[in-house]
Amino acid sequence: RRMADPGTEITEQEVAQFRQTIVAQLDGLSRAIAPGERRDFIFDLTPVARRLSGIRSRIQREIDREIDLRIREGTAREEDRQQLEIEILTERIDRGDIPPMPELTLRYKVQAGSNDPTAIYRFYFLLNGFPYPEPMGDQLRPVSAALNQFQTLSFPSFFVPDSGILELSIISERSNPRVSVFQPGDLQILFPAGGYELNFVRVIAVLWIKLGFIAAVGVLTGSFLAFPVACLVTLAIMFMAESAGFLRESLEYYHVDDHEGNIKPFNVLGRAISLPISWIFATYSDLKPIERLVDGRLLSWRSVAWGMSVILAWTAAVLLVAWAIFRKRELAIYSGN
Repeated sequence: RRMADPGTEITEQEVAQFRQTIVAQLDGLSRAIAPGERRDFIFDLTPVARRLSGIRSRIQREIDREIDLRIREGTAREEDRQQLEIEILTERIDRGDIPPMPELTLRYKVQAGSNDPTAIYRFYFLLNGFPYPEPMGDQLRPVSAALNQFQTLSFPSFFVPDSGILELSIISERSNPRVSVFQPGDLQILFPAGGYELNFVRVIAVLWIKLGFIAAVGVLTGSFLAFPVACLVTLAIMFMAESAGFLRESLEYYHVDDHEGNIKPFNVLGRAISLPISWIFATYSDLKPIERLVDGRLLSWRSVAWGMSVILAWTAAVLLVAWAIFRKRELAIYSGN
């Protein structure tokens, strides 16, 4: 712009916008795969590697104890330890004494062009350089994927090294008609973390706490408003709390100025109202217990403890305000016939 018009003044705000646009473009290019090209994605699976290492160490200790017992009893020799490990491991697998190693799941969603629902794209996956699914002879086996739909691919956990760093390489087949794009959150690796029962208990506990907060809001509004108005205000607050996450995402694309830099007063007012709502109810909306239960996602005790502590603090504050209002109310005694 300066070369086209040397007298043009560019403000720091415009420079920041240019930088943000360039970063967004580079970020999009890093997750785009043209037909015939390859992209590498790095996943830090250190917690998974620690858990797998613990399982392997426990199995190894049990095998070592059995080998030492056989050596002491004189039925085996120290020189044959390596061969004994293979034999004992094979025996335990045949008997079912060794639990199967948990599998990991790659959850992915591909987007391309207008996301034609009838289009099928083909990709090749490599895990730390090894093709998966296993190749047929010298040919890699492609994986077919529909557009704009989450799909899954399960793979053994031995692909995860002790370092916990997993490199996922995706190759787009040359026959794919368009550039394939993986938006943020479209590539996920899932690992079994627990059973359904405890997760269900945690979800129910969070739901009760969230309902308790709404009930406390109802008590507060009922302390100084008429019953219909109190119901309406309580429902409005519940709607704001549940939609705070969606509101926060929408604000990222809700600008207060137009393309020419002119400020829109109505947009400024809307943003001024929406920002505090999305910030206040962020914890309430981020828990999403039902969504986690339906998708089979873990609702960890840490998330439950943090969310419940925050919501319980809000509930206590709301009830305290309601109690203070009740103390100021004057009660009338009906003295008529």
